[in-house]
Amino acid sequence: MNLPAHQVLQFSQKTSGHGFTIIELLIVLALVGILGLVAVPGMQDLLQKSKTTASINQLSGLVRYARNLAITHNTNVTLCPSQNGESCENSPWHDGVLLFTDQNTNSKVDGMDKVERFMRPFVNSGSIRWGSLRNKVQFNGRGMARGTVGSFIYCPENRDPLLAESLVLSFQGRLRLGLDTNGDGIKETGSHKNIVCS
Repeated sequence: MNLPAHQVLQFSQKTSGHGFTIIELLIVLALVGILGLVAVPGMQDLLQKSKTTASINQLSGLVRYARNLAITHNTNVTLCPSQNGESCENSPWHDGVLLFTDQNTNSKVDGMDKVERFMRPFVNSGSIRWGSLRNKVQFNGRGMARGTVGSFIYCPENRDPLLAESLVLSFQGRLRLGLDTNGDGIKETGSHKNIVCS
């Protein structure tokens, strides 16, 4: 059956604006794939920076709370790693922390001591370590650090020191973020050494 020319023209005009050709679809998919490859590493760094910030905020909030608790109750307070919630242990800080009033400063919950916080695990990703002579932080009733000054070091899951962070604790009990004084992109501890995430 032969159609008149004007009907053939109408039929082709109606169908020409619908859908994509296979070639157009493949080009679009290739462009989306290329953009995805470019954007994914940046998104991963952004996500890791967000996790680092959240962990550092959680840690600094707990240390500040410990100091305020010591001042408010005019007593000694201990913050340390713990798995059992009863005493300080030589374990990683990210696995669990214990905060308690410690009147006799023996690093154990005894006598009139009171557990204020026990969190296990402490952070959900990455690791935290405390760089000091003793693996605990203690504050006296005036809010001063009792011989436990040093730096908390947070390392992300991927162990990239460029995404790591440090919190420095002074004798006055004050916290500050680690700085990058040499401009190499890696934050430093209180002793002005680059963070190492091994």
